[in-house]
Amino acid sequence: MAADENLPAKLSKDSPGQMDLALAREFLDVTRKDMELKAQDLSLRKEAQTQSHEYALQSLTAMATDRTAGRTHQRAAMLQYLIFAGIVLLLILTFAGLALYLKQEAIVMEGLKIVGTFVGGLGAGAFFGYRKGQKDTIQSGSNQSEEE
Repeated sequence: MAADENLPAKLSKDSPGQMDLALAREFLDVTRKDMELKAQDLSLRKEAQTQSHEYALQSLTAMATDRTAGRTHQRAAMLQYLIFAGIVLLLILTFAGLALYLKQEAIVMEGLKIVGTFVGGLGAGAFFGYRKGQKDTIQSGSNQSEEE
C-alpha cells in the first residue's frame, strides 16, 4: 500500500468518489472555457457582420450620390446640346426666310438639296450600321453556342 500513497488523488484507488469529482470539475472547467470561446467567436462574428452592413450602406449611399451627379451632368449636357441645335436651326431658318424675302429661291433650293443629301446619307449609314450590328450579334450568338 505504500505505492498507493505516492499516486495523485485522481488515481488513488481508495477514493473513487474524489476521482469522479475531480474529473467532473475538470470537465466543467473545459466546458466553461469552450463556451467562453464560443461566445467570443459569436461576438466577433456579430461585429464583423455589423461592420460589413455599415460598409454596404455607405457604398450604396456613395453610389446613389454618384448616380445623382451623373444624371445632373447628363441633363446639363443635353440642355446645352438642345440650345445649340435650336440656335443653329433658328439661324438656318432666318437665312432661308431672308433669301425668300429677297426673291432668291435658288439659294433655298440649293440649301435644301445639300440638307437632303446629308440626311439621306445619314439615314443610309444608320440603316447599314444597324444591319451590320444585327448580323454581328447573330454570329456572336452562334459562336457562343458552338463553344458550349
